[in-house]
Amino acid sequence: MKKTIFAAALAVASVGSASASVITWDFGNGFDSTGLNDTMTFVYNSQSLVQDKDNNGVLSDGDVINSVGGFGPGGFNSLATPLVGGTTNYGLRGSNYVTGFAPDGSPSPAGYNANPGYVFTFFFNDLVGKYSSAVNNFVYTSGTIQFGVWAFGATTGFAANTFSPLFNFDISSGGPGGIAGELQQSFTGSISSSSFASGAGSKFTLTNGALSKTLDQWVASGSLIQFDLSQTVKAGLRGIANGQLAPQFQNGVALLAASHDGSVTISVPEPTSLAILGAGLLGAGFASRRRREKTAKQA
Repeated sequence: MKKTIFAAALAVASVGSASASVITWDFGNGFDSTGLNDTMTFVYNSQSLVQDKDNNGVLSDGDVINSVGGFGPGGFNSLATPLVGGTTNYGLRGSNYVTGFAPDGSPSPAGYNANPGYVFTFFFNDLVGKYSSAVNNFVYTSGTIQFGVWAFGATTGFAANTFSPLFNFDISSGGPGGIAGELQQSFTGSISSSSFASGAGSKFTLTNGALSKTLDQWVASGSLIQFDLSQTVKAGLRGIANGQLAPQFQNGVALLAASHDGSVTISVPEPTSLAILGAGLLGAGFASRRRREKTAKQA
């Protein structure tokens, strides 16, 4: 029993020590990253359905939000009751994709947003949360962002003019961030290794300190690959002049539209965190043994 508790404590401690890691990729045919990027910047549109759970006609604790967004009809346009009518697709790549890379600047990889070339894009259908008056915002508790690549030419190694999945971001928490005068949101979670597709596990490499491993190798070593996402929320869709972020309930539901820009970083545990933790545990064990020996002598 003690061994089980110890293992759990070790896992929690190692996961908690993380920082942004340099991410690189190699798709072959020269389409690989060229800089030391630890951050991806992005833009996207979203729609949300808010349910007035207590039927009081105003936003209050417990009201549920379901959000969809990002690229393509499988993401942004999936709500049964779309806020925007007609045939206009606000899930177009030009409004929903990774726009650049930091700290090296944009553009950085060979062929990125070029023809022939590719862009990273993403979509989600299932972000779920509840309104909390304590933070005057929605607090998200679950959801999956499906991250992939859109290739403009088959020379990249991916099917041309097709969304090819790479991996999923599983959200564990999300809520308001803190920049005065702007509506900010922050999301955290992990990359699902079971979602690796299109060879992403071996094509993407994360470097943290002196350690450089592919995603597959980090997973095999027991490391949790984490992400931190921060974004600004703006009323209305990109391309629409007006909009609002305050729900207007009709028959117990409200529809919201928003555009977003922000950044996401990927991280793995610090290379020294486990060593430091191990040294501390060894020290604690040594001190405990010394106490037992001292007590035995006194007896």
